[in-house]
Amino acid sequence: MKKHLFLISLLINCTSAFAIPNFSKIDTYTIKADQNYLAATPAKNQNGTINAIIEIPTGSNEKWEVSKVDGSIINWEFKNGQPRIVHYLGYPSNYGTIPNTALPKSLGGDGDPLDVLVLGSAMVQGSIVQVRLIGGLKMLDNGEQDDKLLAVPITEQSPFKKN
Repeated sequence: MKKHLFLISLLINCTSAFAIPNFSKIDTYTIKADQNYLAATPAKNQNGTINAIIEIPTGSNEKWEVSKVDGSIINWEFKNGQPRIVHYLGYPSNYGTIPNTALPKSLGGDGDPLDVLVLGSAMVQGSIVQVRLIGGLKMLDNGEQDDKLLAVPITEQSPFKKN
């Protein structure tokens, strides 16, 4: 576990400036941004917050993810030729990824960027949200380690609170 925490902190500790992408839904299954979510967005901001790309809003049951082929696209994942839908329950939090954190299998990762669960109200799919990490879940997916980070947005998302 210490090895994985070290690798996570190493991946997240790269900082730089970036532009927030403009994005639009081009069809039922695709969101397209004007920049590469994974390559053009730093994992960590200069103020210490982390950037989370929101792939799946709270309450949704549709499985979406940033494309590893073209990082400017978020696709509705397909399984057996059909859009992937979670049938038993919507996502209890916003689900996303932290850019620039893909760890190759040769170094103990699964080849994907780190997954993050952002607690709170549903956020806009395709948006990049500044978050603070508050914990993690150690998980396995088909025998491979696939940990999830837990985070909260730095800006209040509640429709009941006036900013």
